[in-house]
Amino acid sequence: MPCWGRLRAVAAAQDRAGSLIEIGALRALALAAKGEERAAVDALAGALVIACPQGYVRVFADEGPPMAALLGRLITAQRTGRAAADVPLGYLVWLQRAFDTGHPATEPGPVAVSGIVAPLTSRELEVLLMLAAGRSNQAIARELVVTLDTVKKHVGHVLCKLGAANRTEAVARARELSVIP
Repeated sequence: MPCWGRLRAVAAAQDRAGSLIEIGALRALALAAKGEERAAVDALAGALVIACPQGYVRVFADEGPPMAALLGRLITAQRTGRAAADVPLGYLVWLQRAFDTGHPATEPGPVAVSGIVAPLTSRELEVLLMLAAGRSNQAIARELVVTLDTVKKHVGHVLCKLGAANRTEAVARARELSVIP
């Protein structure tokens, strides 16, 4: 079993998502450096599928221009239907902004997607991901260290911007628009 496979097996056995993400990102860069374009894009997509629900950015942004170039190739592959995994557009935009601004983003910026009334702010996207994970308003408030009223405002904005009547409909619409996985 190749080194990557062993590392991945150990991380998976110990349920270490962060390690799986880092292994996938570094594997993608190594494959790109070897000129294995398709495998590199697939490896990056696999890492991003794991990273998206938890909002990982820094592990990718810290890798600098080589990762930015690989991310660009993944976005192109997804647009042309050649990517192995479907990573949500909102997450890809967030990651791309981390490279475009010249420093790693700590939160996503507004995500403009066709079919949404207005762009989602970074916090609204974060709340939407937590809604999709089934978290209650109280759990979201604890995790974001904000009041329950603040969470309710964010949820209300998400519903309005997605044209949804409730949380379930908002999550379904966001998935339909590829804003979240």
